[in-house]
Amino acid sequence: MLRNKINWAIPVAAALACGLLLAGCDTGAPSVSASTDEVAVKGTVKIGGKPATGGEIMFDPSNVKRKFAGIRSAKIGEDGTYTVTTLYGGNKISIRTPQIDVSADLAPSDDAKGKPVPKSNVDKAAAKLGGGTLHPNVKKLDIEDGDQPIDIEL
Repeated sequence: MLRNKINWAIPVAAALACGLLLAGCDTGAPSVSASTDEVAVKGTVKIGGKPATGGEIMFDPSNVKRKFAGIRSAKIGEDGTYTVTTLYGGNKISIRTPQIDVSADLAPSDDAKGKPVPKSNVDKAAAKLGGGTLHPNVKKLDIEDGDQPIDIEL
């Protein structure tokens, strides 16, 4: 009789344990906002401590719940300031600046042979590269309030 009680108790205990383990599992996807409410965001973009002199800032609010939320962009003013309307919640920020990133004394290649360009020709190289440098995914922010300025330092 004791053996019969043990025979059914083990499967019941195993089923309960499995049920408890599965109850704690989820899809593994991060918690993200599905909100389509917009918010105006403003701030300043600085490069090396000085305001950027033009360019473009892009906010990407897309995520697994907002797959088709388009990138929101705004021009960066000559004083480094911007104002853009994006969605509340997580945003990935990218920036295109008119300044060229220069390594040592050389700028990006100016000719088909790949020869480096002296710094005196940086403006010419910038024109060939489309007028600036793209800084992708500079920051990832959870935007909750448009009243607080979002300043970016490159």
